[in-house]
Amino acid sequence: MSKLRFFYSKVKLHWGFTVRAKGATAAQPAMILPPPTSVVGAFAYPLARLLGLPEGQITGKKGRERAVITPIFECFIKSTKGASAGLDPGSRTGLSTYMEVTRIIGLVYKTGGQVSEALKAPLQEAIPLIMPVQPVGSTYGPNSILHIAALIDVEELAKCLGVSVGEVDDYGLKSCYGVSRLGSKEGLVSVLEADYGEPEYAEGDINTIGYVPASLASKKVPELFTSIYLYDLDYRLTEYIVLGGRLSSQTLITPPPRLTGTTLTLTSGSKAFYLKAHDDLKVVSVVK
Repeated sequence: MSKLRFFYSKVKLHWGFTVRAKGATAAQPAMILPPPTSVVGAFAYPLARLLGLPEGQITGKKGRERAVITPIFECFIKSTKGASAGLDPGSRTGLSTYMEVTRIIGLVYKTGGQVSEALKAPLQEAIPLIMPVQPVGSTYGPNSILHIAALIDVEELAKCLGVSVGEVDDYGLKSCYGVSRLGSKEGLVSVLEADYGEPEYAEGDINTIGYVPASLASKKVPELFTSIYLYDLDYRLTEYIVLGGRLSSQTLITPPPRLTGTTLTLTSGSKAFYLKAHDDLKVVSVVK
């Protein structure tokens, strides 16, 4: 039996989700689709709870550009070979990223004479110092339907977590049904369908509704695809290509058309992993 497992969920968004750019302190732009790290997190949270694992202390890791993750989640990230997400062709709504201008409590971050200046200034002058304006982004898609999937080396994951492969397999499907959010805790979702198991794979020409690393595939029909930038599993901003409607862009993704032919050609060594019952969504990765 293969050591690879495919985690799959088809979810409906309640309002949308929030996954913001790492390290942003002023303007906080958001990702238009949940990046691989957020997809893995969606499955990791219920699986860790089912396995009875503690969250652990948050630590900063060198080599991840000071990314802050828990030891448990690091196990999931290290054992993940790929992840993807995409809009359902039948979704009645798409996804749109919007930056909402709001005020934050900024006085606590002021230093030196700025604090005394803010406290002594007239009210109309003090407000911008005490509560500066900050654009905060989220992705909106009320009732949008998304497919999400992660390809995980179950042996590597089980060893890192200190559990058996059998335990992971026992709870694998339950964890796919247990997905409750994307991104931050407010990004609630409802699971419509779920599946878990050993994946099949395809090479050469494929079709998928999910995003694919731009370096691993070439577009057969360029006008059907949009380039987007998301954080990969190493927290690096990476170019992905995703099937979408004609209006799709970096800040707007419309539901993709239903296609019967192939739209992508994989590079040499790349494979598209999927579950037979849900082959619309494939995870493209280089796995030996």
